[in-house]
Amino acid sequence: MAIKYKVIEKLGILSTTEFDRTNYKTRGKEHVVKTREVRKVAWGDGEPKIDIRDWYNVDGEEISSEKIGTWTEDELTNLNFLLATLDSAIA
Repeated sequence: MAIKYKVIEKLGILSTTEFDRTNYKTRGKEHVVKTREVRKVAWGDGEPKIDIRDWYNVDGEEISSEKIGTWTEDELTNLNFLLATLDSAIA
């Protein structure tokens, strides 16, 4: 059973990779664009969260992949503070 989700907002793309592959079911060639994106997503009936994951566009159909991380807005604020602290410690 597929998990229901709603993309509230696409916030940005971190990286993009394109490649061609053979579909294991049809044995036909398909073009794949993989993007690692930051989005605001509501999963199931939950509140929207900031979500980083790889998204695959296979011949025009968008498919989500394993998540890299999901944060509430408060957690994202804390992460931003932590990253800024680390950045000044490295500099």
